[in-house]
Amino acid sequence: MMGEGCEGELEAIHLEGNQSNSMSFHSREEFSQNVEAIYCVKGQVKLKISIDNSMILDEGDIILITKKGNFSDLQLEMYNLKDEKAHLIRTSIHY
Repeated sequence: MMGEGCEGELEAIHLEGNQSNSMSFHSREEFSQNVEAIYCVKGQVKLKISIDNSMILDEGDIILITKKGNFSDLQLEMYNLKDEKAHLIRTSIHY
């Protein structure tokens, strides 16, 4: 992620018990490939990408989304399925 010809960001996400949050994907026009990785450090979170496309991430699970070109049309909804706080790491990589 730190090599020549690529850029990236890391973000810690914390969701209170039963809280939901939305996230937009950010791509960079100067890069042809964009990757988003979401890792569940603690808790259980439901990720919803579209009306009929969702999955559950348990502690230790990761989802990797790779797209050529622009990511801007993608929106992700996150729902904490537990009463305790959930912790996730979001990684964005552009190359």
